[in-house]
Amino acid sequence: MSKIYKQIEDDLTPTSKYIKANGITQHYLDWGNHTAPPLLMVHATGLCGNVWNPYARVLSDNFHVICLNQRGHGFTDQPTGEYDFELVGQDVAAFIEELDLNNLHGIGHSSGGLVTLMASNMLPGRYTKIALTETTIRNRSSMITPEQLESRLNRTRSKRLVWESRQAIYEAYRNRNAFKNWCEESFVGYLDGGTKTLDDGRVELLCPPEVEAHYYQTRYGMEVDKYFTNLRGSYLLLLGSYQGGQVADDPAILRWIDLAEKAKVKNMGIGSHFLPLEYPAETLEEVSKFLLED
Repeated sequence: MSKIYKQIEDDLTPTSKYIKANGITQHYLDWGNHTAPPLLMVHATGLCGNVWNPYARVLSDNFHVICLNQRGHGFTDQPTGEYDFELVGQDVAAFIEELDLNNLHGIGHSSGGLVTLMASNMLPGRYTKIALTETTIRNRSSMITPEQLESRLNRTRSKRLVWESRQAIYEAYRNRNAFKNWCEESFVGYLDGGTKTLDDGRVELLCPPEVEAHYYQTRYGMEVDKYFTNLRGSYLLLLGSYQGGQVADDPAILRWIDLAEKAKVKNMGIGSHFLPLEYPAETLEEVSKFLLED
């Protein structure tokens, strides 16, 4: 029987690079085209920069695409001591300054969009356009109860850290609710960039369950709207369509639109919180139109 899991190969592949910024070593994928405007893409909690592969292959025609791994994800340094998304926002801002990225464009999914907004707030005017996909603009405490949070933390902490192989993770994860509707390239990207092979041949998740749970815990109750000022440039928020998700006329979103220099929101009418990984063609069409329009 042939293996289910396989690496997806393409003539266009990124270069794996590292940079020291904000006191840690940050890992990123560089897709070339260095004379084009830079486009910084940031993944959601628990994932990795490789999930953006189907986007990067297309967008690298017009942009210098950079896919960054957040602190504690991929091969970026693991956090120690106290840390939260605000520190990751500082990481992103320091990364931008270290690479001296200007006329910058951004794409973020979920927390990746949140830390991109934070970096935009910290570096006003550095970003030209930012596309957010399923980024929670509301304070998390207004969306779930403490009991729901505790249940999520327990589920996350119970995740298995070490596996026999990537094939074993593929077979265990592929049909789970969170992953079953993902496009194949993003899911394989998650396995390629979100795991490492140990000396004994087994495979370990690069974002440990405890780190992932810590991020969810510190996100609860965090005041997001303090980062709505100094947002210069243009912003687009794309929303999935599912029970409990954000809606376009949510007061927090309306406040963000009011405070940002130029912001708009669109409900895609499809998808879950994993919208960009489930519907890359539809999401890419909206993002590309936004990023490339005058």
